[in-house]
Amino acid sequence: MADPRVSTSFSGQLRDFQLVELVQAMGIGGSTGALHLTRADGRQGIIYFVEGALTWCREYDSQALTLGAVLQQLGLISAAELEAQFNRNVTDPFGDLMGQQLVERGIIVPAQLEEALRFQLLWSVREMSLWADGIYHFVNEEKPPPRASSQRIEMDKVALEIVRYQYEWNDLLQWLPDGMHTQLRMGLEPPPNYPLLFPAAVWRVITRVNAFQTPRRIATALGQPEMEMARMLAPLVRDGLLYASIGDHSIGLPAVARYNSAQEVDIFGLLSRIEQEWRKRRTLIDQLSALALFINWTVDALAEEWGRKGMALAPDSLTNLLQRENCAVIGGYRLRVERNHINVDDLTHALQRMMSNARRTGIDDELRSAYEILIKALRSVFSAINMRVDDPRDRELYVAAWKALFDDFATSLKPL
Repeated sequence: MADPRVSTSFSGQLRDFQLVELVQAMGIGGSTGALHLTRADGRQGIIYFVEGALTWCREYDSQALTLGAVLQQLGLISAAELEAQFNRNVTDPFGDLMGQQLVERGIIVPAQLEEALRFQLLWSVREMSLWADGIYHFVNEEKPPPRASSQRIEMDKVALEIVRYQYEWNDLLQWLPDGMHTQLRMGLEPPPNYPLLFPAAVWRVITRVNAFQTPRRIATALGQPEMEMARMLAPLVRDGLLYASIGDHSIGLPAVARYNSAQEVDIFGLLSRIEQEWRKRRTLIDQLSALALFINWTVDALAEEWGRKGMALAPDSLTNLLQRENCAVIGGYRLRVERNHINVDDLTHALQRMMSNARRTGIDDELRSAYEILIKALRSVFSAINMRVDDPRDRELYVAAWKALFDDFATSLKPL
């Protein structure tokens, strides 16, 4: 393994360097970037560092730990509250991330959100530390998705948590062979001569095994930290009351994240269409109107992707975004937005009035403001898509393409 203090990237085998050794190297080297992990079975994870501190991670597993699961395990939110928020969140691709929305609605307070995000980060990384076979690859200066939580956990604390976790799982893995993802089911009959007398807490666990099946889901349903649940389940497997097997994994995001993903939006097709239309615009009014049209097209692309997933955008998604970004008013004119579309004809008439005033007075402040606000709104819509694109390579390509497009807008803008 190359020295992370002098190398922009390095790779190796997890059987040669355990994750705890890698994160310690990140801390010692003060590294900033992303550590990509790939297990032998194809499951993947990315861990991000800023100046040697752990800041964010993502596990590409359908059973990965979600913020909602952590909030339930910590007893900070009920399943019903989480379901209600999820239903709101998936219909509004322009809204805040789920945790922030829970704060805004008063269900949790900011300190509780920070606590849950910190636990999600630590618990996810310590679980990936059990990956004994696979490859790692560090990419220097790679950044997490836009608006990802910005935790900073020092490496000595991370390493200590990993070592403690690995030590405990040295014993637990013989009974829970797939960690928190272990598939469990009740035995058809109790072991011979086994006294069927259980504390109430153990009985609550047993009665939920067949319904929820894995330590993580059982812990989430009962509102208990998953490590405590694993300690309770392992003896039940050891004694033959429960059967354990390797879980059924699919590579990708958990269902709650997939629903809110914009990964499949045809960004380059959309940008090509925008570029071709921009070339047709011959006057400043035509160009400014086109920016509003491009916002509508981008919303349509999102709506099409949401439709493929059997969902519809909330009808006020664009209105809320424009208000939040202070893009709803140009001078004395308020954009008319109906069902996530700017009324381009109404805007064009308003722009023509602004043009007449500018020619009469020689002051073009309103038209300059119109350009700045419409560009800001279009950037905000693109950013909302990009924060829901999980592949970092795709995000980089999209950002570069959008920057080139906006540079073209600025250089080819028609004069008054």
